[in-house]
Amino acid sequence: MKKTKKKSTWIHSFCALPENEFLCEVDKSFIEDDFNLYGLSTTVNYFSECLNTILQIPQQTIYPLEIQNEIGVETKKLYGLVHARYIVTPAGLDKMIQKYQNTDFGVCICVKCNEHPLLPIGLFDVFGKSKVKFYCPCCNDTYNVPRAFPSYILDGAYFGTTFANLLLMQIDEHPKNEFNYVPRIFGFQVAPAHYVRPTEYKDFFGRKSFFHC
Repeated sequence: MKKTKKKSTWIHSFCALPENEFLCEVDKSFIEDDFNLYGLSTTVNYFSECLNTILQIPQQTIYPLEIQNEIGVETKKLYGLVHARYIVTPAGLDKMIQKYQNTDFGVCICVKCNEHPLLPIGLFDVFGKSKVKFYCPCCNDTYNVPRAFPSYILDGAYFGTTFANLLLMQIDEHPKNEFNYVPRIFGFQVAPAHYVRPTEYKDFFGRKSFFHC
């Protein structure tokens, strides 16, 4: 008996794109609930058309190519904003915890963090204010997402300011790095009063300066 191939959904195809690797698949039932979409109709142009695209409901109107392109852009925005609401629910947190534990978001570049997994965060909850950033729970610092990650283009509002802290509370994780660098010259410890961190030199262009917020 021939097996019928399961038809891919818009949500699955969208999240499978390299630039969307930080996003999880939002349950269709969550998007179908009007309560979860409250207020988004004033934020997203062509809201109904975008929602129909995500839910794969045929459009009633045929639009010119220019408007179709705009609907495509706004559909991505709508999904991202819905995603921010979904990942603070138990179902959404479970999916993001799995990605976090699989290091899908990369690991911290700080040596003393010993490659601790990172989390994507937004510095603002409003769309268009800032791109997604990395947060390390170990050093409690934020970093710009390197271009090596295609998801660096995502808006920070797709993750928001609440998600990362809620996730860490959920898994009850309180990482702490034990490494403490001691500056030495020819084997002798340098007195703290005479030591200036390299990143504080005027002409220093170290690795962290490229990624640090």
